[in-house]
Amino acid sequence: MDEKRQKLLSLPGVVGIGHGKKEKKGKTTKKDALIVFVEKKLPPEQLQSDELVPQFIDDTPTDVIEIGELYALEKPPQKKSNYEILYNFLASTSSNSIIEGRISPFTDLIKAIREDLGKVRLIKATLAELNLPDYKKVSSVDSAQEVLVKLSKDLERLIIIAKVLSDINLTEYKRAFKEIRSSADICELFPAQLDFLRRIWESLFRPSKADRKTLMRPAQPGVSIGHYKGGAGTFGALVYSTSTNEPLILSNNHVLAKSTMVGNKKAKVGDSIVQPARGDGSNTEIAKLAKIIPLKLQPDTNVVDCALARPLNRADVDPEILEIGAVKGVVEPVVGMKIQKSGRTTGHTTGKVRAVQATVKVNYGDNKVLIFEDQIVANSMSKPGDSGSLVLDMKNRAVGLLFAGSDLSTVINPIKPVLEMLEVRF
Repeated sequence: MDEKRQKLLSLPGVVGIGHGKKEKKGKTTKKDALIVFVEKKLPPEQLQSDELVPQFIDDTPTDVIEIGELYALEKPPQKKSNYEILYNFLASTSSNSIIEGRISPFTDLIKAIREDLGKVRLIKATLAELNLPDYKKVSSVDSAQEVLVKLSKDLERLIIIAKVLSDINLTEYKRAFKEIRSSADICELFPAQLDFLRRIWESLFRPSKADRKTLMRPAQPGVSIGHYKGGAGTFGALVYSTSTNEPLILSNNHVLAKSTMVGNKKAKVGDSIVQPARGDGSNTEIAKLAKIIPLKLQPDTNVVDCALARPLNRADVDPEILEIGAVKGVVEPVVGMKIQKSGRTTGHTTGKVRAVQATVKVNYGDNKVLIFEDQIVANSMSKPGDSGSLVLDMKNRAVGLLFAGSDLSTVINPIKPVLEMLEVRF
């Protein structure tokens, strides 16, 4: 990393630097710029003079863009299924009082889903403002306009709840719907709102038609996969050894090998790889860990986060990427390029390249922030669990391997060094 980039990266709040186009009022211009990515964009008056990003670097204008903190996008494993606890929590809100004498289910939920505590608090507060008796007036045959009239006061609150629920492993509780709907008492408590919330959520987020978090044989790229002791990520692509021509599963190191680092082996060749991932409730082996590119701690830098797994049976894997199709070569990324991916969490999504040749800081947890160079930065097109997805252009040519991101951005390893270091091809 050159001295000027190193100095920029050391500024408070800076998480990345890359080559892109200057943005003005949220729109991309044609003017080249050195993009400085920050966690949060602050007014100049709130910064010290030595904390300001220079307007020019080597005669190239800079542009400061907020993207939040970057994380490796693996979905952590759930310690146990919590849909019954969520059911109890929701049932406890059926009266107009959520607070008085009804804290036990909420306490259980806190213990079970610690990482979602803030989201649960928001749901709790929002539910307290709903006029639940009005839901009895909602019918499945109502038109959209009739529903809006009946629930106009609560629509914004319902959308908030739907968005928050979409971030709380809503699919983790999917199997509870049959039990809820077949239960007489819950039908009395929730005559329509569960279906109504589900319909809003589906219309807002349009989840993939394919169920990517269940057992699939043959498994296609785009579905859940992971180390038998790890969380959930995505089966990125089926690649082939340049020496033996054997088919191999491509994904991230932090998906298949638990973020194995130089001097800290958290996984070893021969470990079981399961599909779907343990985080999705599986212990069904599909492959053995075959090759790992170890990650490096600072001051060293990284270019790739990748690993390979060897399928137990060739018939258990399919090269066609779910909802995309076959890979048709490799292409270099350019700013403004439209791209697509097929991932475990968000399914088939598209985005655009915002910066190339980027240097970024990525949080891997346990107080470990790693530096990656020569990366591709795109707009947000992923969520936790999408790590390992192959990113392609709209002609199905491979661009890179998705591994990190935030609510505002997605970060991608360039595909050429991934293939070269692993000694594989499409």
